[in-house]
This record gives sequence, C-alpha cells and structure tokens, in this order.
Amino acid sequence: MARWSVLSIFLLGIAMLGPERTAHRTTRPAPDSVRHLILSLDGVGYALVEALMREGHFALFHRPARLIAPFPTLTNPAFIE
Repeated sequence: MARWSVLSIFLLGIAMLGPERTAHRTTRPAPDSVRHLILSLDGVGYALVEALMREGHFALFHRPARLIAPFPTLTNPAFIE
C-alpha cells in the first residue's frame, strides 16, 4: 500500500511539471488547442497499475494499455513500436 502511495505522489509531481515549466516557449498555444499528457511507465507492471485503478487511484486517466516488450528488453524501441 505504501509503495502505491509513493508511486501516486511521484506521478502527480511529474504531472504538475507542465510544458511551461520544463521548456521555454516563444509563442502561446491557441486557446482552443487540445493538450494531451502521454505517460509511459517503464518498469511498472500492468497488474500494479490495474490494481491501483481498481482502488480509485488515477480516476481521471484512461485505462492502461498493455505493452509486449521485446527481448532483450530495450525501452526506447518498445515505446516507438
């Protein structure tokens, strides 16, 4: 349970670091533009995220998608495919 709380706090902290805080923009996006946050968790099992969602964590997120990792495990190619 404590492990899940730490994960939730970590993810919330990352989500709060929006593009305005991590990169400098010279122009403002259009007010009607849609913004998306794509969150890829490397090393976090599908079952763990699924259990957290059943407990009510990440209520505003879409359901997680399964990823079949290549062998040997290579993060960047897995996220590209």
